[in-house]
Amino acid sequence: MAKIHLEVNDYKGAVAKIIAGWQRVGEDIFALSQDYCPVDEGTLQMSGAQYSGKTDTGFTIIYRTKYAARQEFGVLPGTVEYVQRHWVKKHKRKTLVHKKYVRAHYRGPIYRQFPAGIDGKFFLTKAYEEHKPRLVKILVRHIGKL
Repeated sequence: MAKIHLEVNDYKGAVAKIIAGWQRVGEDIFALSQDYCPVDEGTLQMSGAQYSGKTDTGFTIIYRTKYAARQEFGVLPGTVEYVQRHWVKKHKRKTLVHKKYVRAHYRGPIYRQFPAGIDGKFFLTKAYEEHKPRLVKILVRHIGKL
């Protein structure tokens, strides 16, 4: 059995350093997830954020687009999704011959089907799993500075 003995004279300072180390880990994981993030137009990547100061004991990584969870975890084949009534602004509809302007209107409610499903990209999970072996080393390094 492994035993660790740690004496700390400045308890609050020690906890602050450990939390700072943990938040540094969060920054590294977020940077790595940005590298793995799938980019078509860049919306998903730009929606990502990492919050360290808003939590007292760690960090939060969030991707705010509506489809972020679908990109991360995927969708099973045959899934049906309800899309509520929503407003569509004026836009161009491309046809074979010319572009047709469509005025603003309501659309829905509709049911969207994913017959083939969507494969998960696991960009955030992959970043965490790649960083996981280094977590203990980083925290030990911050504890060693006490």
